[in-house]
Amino acid sequence: MDFKKLLLIICLFVGLNTVAQNRLEFNQVVTIDTTISYSQGNNYGDFRILSNEYEVPVDKVWKVVHVKDILVNGTEVNPNGDVIWLKAEDKVQILESNHCASNVGASGCSGISNLFLSAIEFNIITD
Repeated sequence: MDFKKLLLIICLFVGLNTVAQNRLEFNQVVTIDTTISYSQGNNYGDFRILSNEYEVPVDKVWKVVHVKDILVNGTEVNPNGDVIWLKAEDKVQILESNHCASNVGASGCSGISNLFLSAIEFNIITD
């Protein structure tokens, strides 16, 4: 065997055994579907409705595939139809912006909001 073929085989062997990243393995579909009642009284104007806080488990990542608006670690993210990747221990709240008009009457602004998030959860596989 000549030197070039031997060098090629060695390079292929080393290249195929090198892993640059961890692998992801499908675990489950995560669905957060919650209903929140709200009442603003006579406080007119814009306000936000937030879900409970959820945390991505250790050694997992979430690929959020459907949500309107979201807070990730306290920062508002508007996905605009794009996928959002969340790492382990990220804290998530579903967000809905709302507005109370000045003509809602003496009882103020109240109602029910349905907040929904759908994600695919992956296990992080380390070799």
